[in-house]
Amino acid sequence: MRINVKAYPKSHTNLIYEKDGTYIVRTTAPAAGNLANKAIIKMISDKFSIGISNIKIISGQNFREKILELKETKSDQ
Repeated sequence: MRINVKAYPKSHTNLIYEKDGTYIVRTTAPAAGNLANKAIIKMISDKFSIGISNIKIISGQNFREKILELKETKSDQ
């Protein structure tokens, strides 16, 4: 499954919600050093109850708008 994400690094709080088919992810982590991407993956992992190793950034690694691929685990099938 692929999802669209719009990231807001260096926010005042960690928050994730869906708006118009896109997941808005606000994280307190800065974009520098890939810290925001790691925080976003962790937050998506918690939201969908899947391991972080099952989430990959397909596009937008260095941009605010991203596409993430979530792989189903055997227990999800």
